[in-house]
Amino acid sequence: MRLASLVAGLLWCVPAIAEQGEAVPRWPAALMSGETRLAAYSLLREAPAGSAPLARKFADRMGLRHEAGQPPVKAYDRLSLRPIFDHDRNVNGGLPGDGFELGGLRFEVDEEARARSGVWLGAGIAAGRGYSIAPGRTVSFEADLSHAWSPATDRPRSRAGVESCLGTYLGEWSWIDLCTGARASYREDLFSEGHVSASYTKLVSFAGADHAVELGLEDVMRDDHDRGFVSLAVTSAVPGLGALRSNIRVGERVEGHHGTLWDVSIGLTRKVAGRTASVNAGLREAGGDTVFDIPREDLAARIGASLQIDPRFTVGVGYEHVDSSLDVYDDAGVTFSVGFTGWSR
Repeated sequence: MRLASLVAGLLWCVPAIAEQGEAVPRWPAALMSGETRLAAYSLLREAPAGSAPLARKFADRMGLRHEAGQPPVKAYDRLSLRPIFDHDRNVNGGLPGDGFELGGLRFEVDEEARARSGVWLGAGIAAGRGYSIAPGRTVSFEADLSHAWSPATDRPRSRAGVESCLGTYLGEWSWIDLCTGARASYREDLFSEGHVSASYTKLVSFAGADHAVELGLEDVMRDDHDRGFVSLAVTSAVPGLGALRSNIRVGERVEGHHGTLWDVSIGLTRKVAGRTASVNAGLREAGGDTVFDIPREDLAARIGASLQIDPRFTVGVGYEHVDSSLDVYDDAGVTFSVGFTGWSR
């Protein structure tokens, strides 16, 4: 049976299946997850009343209704503009600590070289377009650009990024995604990097929930070194609880270059008093560099929470504690965030 016919049949059955239902449905949590594939999977399996148009939209975005021999079809098109109001504990790129000890001697960090807290004010624009190019095959293009200014330092910050991905449906609710992209930023110096990645995603149901399991490989390329990563992420639509996401990411140690060695995190998104709320926690270790022939190893623990005040406005708070092998890199503090969805079409 052709893929498009299978999806069409599932969509046709929506009203009939909806009458049966479940005591606690999974699809609301799947929608909150932000994962299109997981949302489509839960909607098509549970088929709540009135969900057929949204399920068709998701199916089109994933190329599941594309007919063999049909020319490429635009699956989505987006353009958004948002204001930037970001709190940063280190707007000047300084050292977190006020000094360090070496060989029994105490060295003080100059006041101007210490980290300063402040905010970034500016605006960002993002655009994306996706196409269904064959049955179960999609291609997407994404780009973003932002510029901000910090009153604390009277200095600007600019960022830009592009990415393109090819998605292929393998059958049995599984996909392979291949992506490539590049990012650049400028604060006091120009920084740029490129990346290529491959990932395998499988949608499954067990333990009373729907899950998207993703295994990924990524290579990040900079002018002076490359770094490889392997990751495992599980996003779960848990009925009565919300969207639960856990992630493990392991990075390659590159001698002479400080970077992520491993990162584990878990987060939950759910409705609280009718508003979308999220909580998250994580632990990260970074290393690879030496300072005065002393290996630098940083262990950072973080927690955070956010609440959607209205569909366009979200506030958040977080706390991070960094314990470093070098005292000058020890750090701890609270970060506040104000998120604006912005204007989109």
